[in-house]
Formats: sequence, C-alpha cells, structure tokens
Amino acid sequence: MAHYVVAHITVNAEDRDTFAALLSEHVRLSLEGDGCEAFDVRQDVSDRCKLVYVERYSNKAAFDRHIGSPRVTAFLSETQRFLSRPADFAEYDEFRP
Repeated sequence: MAHYVVAHITVNAEDRDTFAALLSEHVRLSLEGDGCEAFDVRQDVSDRCKLVYVERYSNKAAFDRHIGSPRVTAFLSETQRFLSRPADFAEYDEFRP
C-alpha cells in the first residue's frame, strides 16, 4: 500500500536559492532510491518561501529506509539552518473508500 509524506517548509528569503539547489539534488537522489515513486515540490502563490512537499513511497518500509538513510539524515541536518521555522511533516497511508 502506498505511503505518503506531506511536509510544509518555510525557507528564509535570503537562503531560498541555496536551499533550492540543495533540494533539487535531494529530490533527484530520492527518486533514484528504492521505493520513492514521486517527490513533488510546490510553492505558495503569494510567498515563494513557503513550500510543500508531497512524497509517495511504495510502502511505509520504503519511507522508513529513506528517512533513516545517512544521506537524508545529512540533508535534513544541513538544511535546518535555512528554515525560518521547524518543518511540519505528516504521514498518510493510501485510502480507498
């Protein structure tokens, strides 16, 4: 069953370009990883510093491997300084009524 992660991120305006470059590489590498089926990033229409990620993994175990990997741990640690507030993450399982 597919597993989804939705993250709301607010980046410091002065760090947006640097963060965007790091994020671009992170998304590329994530999609090459086992089980990451989609990784979409959207920006708020009125505030370019507010971003939303929607990630889809083949299952929860694939996400757990992703989030626990040294590469992702390093990315999260490295990019914390670019955020104006802590990221807000939520996990969802697929729901089919």
